[in-house]
Amino acid sequence: MNKRAWAWGAIGAAIVLGAAVGSDLIVRANIDARIDTATSGLAIDGLSVSAGPTPAIWQVLTGRVDLHVAIDSSAMATMAACRFDSPVDVQIDASALSVAVKMPYRGRTIPATIGFLPSSTPEGWRLVPSSVTVAGFEVPPAMLSQAGDAVPAALIDGIELPSDPDAIAVTSVSLAQDELVLSLTAPASASGARGLAGPLNGCMG
Repeated sequence: MNKRAWAWGAIGAAIVLGAAVGSDLIVRANIDARIDTATSGLAIDGLSVSAGPTPAIWQVLTGRVDLHVAIDSSAMATMAACRFDSPVDVQIDASALSVAVKMPYRGRTIPATIGFLPSSTPEGWRLVPSSVTVAGFEVPPAMLSQAGDAVPAALIDGIELPSDPDAIAVTSVSLAQDELVLSLTAPASASGARGLAGPLNGCMG
């Protein structure tokens, strides 16, 4: 190949690449706008939603948008409060998501802290109990089931995360300092984006 042909080939490749990048930026801007619209009604502080790393054009072609959701400790406490009769305290770091609650026991309440870890199952992602401390004593997580109605089912069975392939589906879960980080996919349509606010405004667990 002579230098002139090589130069024209390089120019052509640059034009194609530039067009692809430009198109991806336009599509991503559209996705970002839909995310902003879908999450504008979120009633929980400490929760953020942004576009994931998958190329925007690919997301449109597959009909699923890639999203990054970060939930801090206070937001997680708000989302979990509906499962308890008393306020809960949530602490998150890289080692565990810990929920501190007051549990009724023989006419009084005792403090308990349950640590959760992300777990991938055939049915989807869950936060499963990994450690339990009751009144300062460590007990096996399996013992929670012996407390009957005093312990919410979410603390025994774990917290199930959305896994509907036709709606919201969590694809990965990780823990960071003061954050639960979710990667998820949702329908690329405008109606699908609007459906995102429901689970994020809802009850966790």
